Amino acid sequence: MDAPPAWALAYADAALRCGMKASEIEASLISKGLPPSIAQSVVPYCFEKRFHEAKRTQISADRRRLFSRIASLVIAAAYLLLAGFARGPEGILRMVLFVLTPLGCIWFPEIFGMIFRCTWLIGPYTTDPMPAAWVVFPGWFLLLISILDAIVF
Repeated sequence: MDAPPAWALAYADAALRCGMKASEIEASLISKGLPPSIAQSVVPYCFEKRFHEAKRTQISADRRRLFSRIASLVIAAAYLLLAGFARGPEGILRMVLFVLTPLGCIWFPEIFGMIFRCTWLIGPYTTDPMPAAWVVFPGWFLLLISILDAIVF
């Protein structure tokens, strides 16, 4: 079976966003001249399209998260190696203590977001966690600030 016409998909998508029911959308499409057999397939087609779009977005987000985590581990491992060569076991221990917080922010932003709720922005009665990006970005900043510190000082 062919895909429904583009105008019908655009109409159905907009109608779904406005809260119309599937039966209302089908009746409206039939009144606009679309055959009933095609009108019945428009709403499921829209839902399927939304599902695949959301799935692609989730896969992309998962890949970015995995890359971020691997990169943070590589940088932390480099810090530990350099600290071991420069200062020995004491330097490694200090560096482990330093990288724990940034790695925690990068690897577990949801947990840190629940701990540090954004009450300072919204108000004291919020139960919303801090957005993950607001936790990951400072984690990367803390992790990379040592490179800047080593270059400048």
